[in-house]
Amino acid sequence: SPPSPPGSVKAGLIFLALVLARPAIRADLHAQVGQPPPPPAIQDTTRRPGEVGAPPAHPLDTAAARKLGLPSAPTRSFPASDAVIDSLLKLKGYRITQYVADTLLLLGDSQAIFLRGAAFVDREGTKLQADSVRYRESDCRLDATGTPQLFDQGQVMVGDGMRYDTCEKRGTVQSALTDFQNGGATWLMRGNLAVDSGSTRLYGARSNITSSDLPVPDYHFEARQVKWVNKSVMVARPAILYVRDVPIMWLPFIFQDIRPGRRSGILIPRFGLNDIVRPTRNYHRHISNLGYYWVVNDYVDALASADWFAGTSFTVRAQTRYRWLDQFVSGGFSYSHLGQLDTPATSDQIMWNHNQQFSSRTRFTAAVNYATNGRVVQNNTVDPFLTTAQLSSQANFDKRFDWGTFNAGATLTQNLSTKLTTQNFPRVTLTPAPIDIGPSVTWSPGFSFNNSQTLHNGPTLVPTAFGPDTVIPLFFDNRSTDIAFRTPLRIGRWNWDNGVTIADRTSNQRYTLAVPDSTDPSRLTNVVYGQTFATALDWTTGINLPQLFSGTWHLQPGVSIINTTSAGPFLIRNQFSGGRFVSQGKRLQFSLGLAPTFFGFFPGFGPLARIRHSFSPLISYQMAPGATVPQEYAHAIDPTGRLLNSRSDPQQTMNVGLQQAFEGKLKPPAGDTSTAAASRKIRLLSWSTSPMSYNFQQAKQPGRTGWQTQTMTNTFASDLLRGFSL
Repeated sequence: SPPSPPGSVKAGLIFLALVLARPAIRADLHAQVGQPPPPPAIQDTTRRPGEVGAPPAHPLDTAAARKLGLPSAPTRSFPASDAVIDSLLKLKGYRITQYVADTLLLLGDSQAIFLRGAAFVDREGTKLQADSVRYRESDCRLDATGTPQLFDQGQVMVGDGMRYDTCEKRGTVQSALTDFQNGGATWLMRGNLAVDSGSTRLYGARSNITSSDLPVPDYHFEARQVKWVNKSVMVARPAILYVRDVPIMWLPFIFQDIRPGRRSGILIPRFGLNDIVRPTRNYHRHISNLGYYWVVNDYVDALASADWFAGTSFTVRAQTRYRWLDQFVSGGFSYSHLGQLDTPATSDQIMWNHNQQFSSRTRFTAAVNYATNGRVVQNNTVDPFLTTAQLSSQANFDKRFDWGTFNAGATLTQNLSTKLTTQNFPRVTLTPAPIDIGPSVTWSPGFSFNNSQTLHNGPTLVPTAFGPDTVIPLFFDNRSTDIAFRTPLRIGRWNWDNGVTIADRTSNQRYTLAVPDSTDPSRLTNVVYGQTFATALDWTTGINLPQLFSGTWHLQPGVSIINTTSAGPFLIRNQFSGGRFVSQGKRLQFSLGLAPTFFGFFPGFGPLARIRHSFSPLISYQMAPGATVPQEYAHAIDPTGRLLNSRSDPQQTMNVGLQQAFEGKLKPPAGDTSTAAASRKIRLLSWSTSPMSYNFQQAKQPGRTGWQTQTMTNTFASDLLRGFSL
């Protein structure tokens, strides 16, 4: 036989055996504290944990419970079970109730059970702890005294005393404190509670309700009578709203639907007290959220509602949402019709949100927001952000292959105040993974395509034939298409960078240009173009040679092939070239970079064992020979002929910058011989000086110097002051 258990364990074993042997003694602990048995949970596949209608959430965490003034879990527990307990728990046909206390008093004649001292009861997950619990079967009466605390499915209730009639199934809780979830908020209720004989109605007297979890709540509703019906509806009358301890508003009653989960029904309208009794004749009444909500099934719901603002606007809205977690699909679609009443005008708005993950490598997201009349939306919206902001839409598709990544997307924005529309469609990016052609050769190509448009730009004020003071506003559209293809190639320690870009631009904006007169070059003639276009193709290439003296001087040579002039691309066609492609030449550019670092060490002071000074000059040198461009190319990029773009001077430029840092090594604490403590360093001061540029070719010209830098910047930072930057 097992060893004899201690007194409290023995009392629990005896009482458990009596409860299992005599079904008449088994009372319903859900009812004894005024809480009806919980309904079966209905799993909602359209919700995630924590949302309305989701599966039961985890119990209240310790920090939140302490802030709410409620215990998060029982402080008492049952002793470890033995063979007797295990055999009793395995019996079928019984509802298990476990008891433990310091003292168990069983009066057989009066059929009374008295748990005294640290009483703890557990009935199918519902736990009750109190100083004492008394049950008299002959009187059908159960009493719990000494700050009883009830824990049931994540909900907590505490009180000064609990009394329950097991025959009539009626009970009361004095000075109760409990919480319940509604509308995504946690509500606290304090007051005297009572449950009826059917365990379907719960009553409260002299209660106050608030969602503020502060010890002294910011606000609360104080009600003389409160009534719950089947844990679905709460009615309180009369109700007084207090801000701190100041009464603000009196209401004849308040009504709240507290049923969890999604369900079909009429929406709760929103309106103010002034909409019932206007303070002035100039006040415009309004009512919003007037409609119906319909739960189609576990995956789809629908909503129809209307908003009315007297003399201003009227809105009709239809919305549906969908969520299918097993298929990783969620989103919603809505349509609204907005009618302006004071100045008749309408606007239809469409919104669509979609998020779908086809696999771990494929995903599609979309957020569409479009309105036919943005000015009507801006004039009648109650959202302060929409009055000055813009409507934005976007869609994006990502696909990750074994050989690379593909991305396609589009964006659309509508400015509500200027009617300016910007769209970017399509936008395609293809990034293959680096391809190893050989052990020392790696090719890393990349491709991108982008097409963007801006519609309803302007307006531009254009003079008319009626006089210089008479102008008309003209709006214009722009289109821009860009294609880029990069093919960098690594051969051993050599990096060969190649890139091709194509840019195509069109615009119907009026463009005025002053060009020399063909009969008299000294005179300028204004030429007006109704539209402009340009197509540019550019090719860049260069070789980064292997770095020399990488451990000391960091010498980096380089060779690039650049355009003859930086004023334009390699190939271009526009209205000035007659729609034909014209090209400029290429020239070599040589570069050399030097970035050594010198160190100096100084003795420390105070908590610093040593100070190190690092001095890093950054020197770069570029050289390119002079070249000229064809006359037809110079005319295409500069039809006025005044910018001297027909040639490029020889280039010979040097840039010199400087970076310095003072670092201190901290002394280890007394008695600490660890390596980590001995190697702690701190940045006392870092000093960065922007580069200065000197052009040797420019210095050869009469009356000019070689200095090209207009401003020099010094930047300081230190770890001694957090976030310090000067």
